[in-house]
Amino acid sequence: MRRFRHACVTGNVEELMAVLHVDAELVSDGGGKAAAATRPVLGADRIAKFVLGYAGKMHWSESDFQLVTINGAPGLLMRHPISGNGTYSFDIADSRIRAIYVVRNPDKLRGFLEHTHTAEGASSEGSHSRFGSSI
Repeated sequence: MRRFRHACVTGNVEELMAVLHVDAELVSDGGGKAAAATRPVLGADRIAKFVLGYAGKMHWSESDFQLVTINGAPGLLMRHPISGNGTYSFDIADSRIRAIYVVRNPDKLRGFLEHTHTAEGASSEGSHSRFGSSI
């Protein structure tokens, strides 16, 4: 996840492609209340274009992302003054991200944010039903 986070904030396409499985998918939930993809984003190349395009517009930085635990597995919490809050959980196989699950819906994030500890490695409970190991 550190490599994913770093690639997102630096705009490094090669680094992001290196952690994504060629057939990866990104699914996001904005609940009609936050910006999110309306359909799954399929394929590493499309995910890279989507994520890096959005990250570039919002000027993400390393400090916008915190390593957290989501349903017992490592994940990322994004807190950004412009794009808002979101959680990122991952399905990982063979050291590559096969799926990214993004929750930006403020109703679903409320409970997670109330119980989040910002220290790296601290436990949190969230609203994701899928998760994966760390990259």
